[in-house]
Amino acid sequence: EIWVMDENGDNKTRLTNSDKWQATPAWSPDGERIVFTANYVDNFDVYTMKADGSDVQRLTDHIGSDYTPRYSPDGKYIVYTSEKNGNEDVWLMDLETKEEQQITDYPGRDFYPCFSPDGNIIAYVSGEMEKDGENLEIFSYHMDTKTHYHVTKNKGIDRFVSWSPDGKYLVYCGAKEGQA
Repeated sequence: EIWVMDENGDNKTRLTNSDKWQATPAWSPDGERIVFTANYVDNFDVYTMKADGSDVQRLTDHIGSDYTPRYSPDGKYIVYTSEKNGNEDVWLMDLETKEEQQITDYPGRDFYPCFSPDGNIIAYVSGEMEKDGENLEIFSYHMDTKTHYHVTKNKGIDRFVSWSPDGKYLVYCGAKEGQA
């Protein structure tokens, strides 16, 4: 279930009430809506709801699962991971037109996308299983040039990427090859 509460833990309010699974909630920049993943119908799709839990809207409806949605800083787009083409890739949706744009098309996994604070860059995790284990790296996609950059080059697992408020830094979790 998805809950909201005051920063000190008071006034907990349950926003969803379902026997289905919900995950990865994220606020819209204006605080009016929440985007999240749920398997209300068949597989996992991206939904949005008002901050009070009303007006639930399904944004994606694909054969493959869609998850880890995040709003753009201007609130006009969401970026998310989708398996709709049979592989984990990063997608962008215009919330006004509902048009979707595929951002990545790597044969491995591309997932956990997030916007830079200015909305011009999307950081994401990319990688694949290799004979000696999984190798995940951080990449960035520059919206203006449609260029992908390989940010980390570490043998091992780099994941859970996020931006600093000023957009100058990325923070992530990394485990080198052979570490847990």
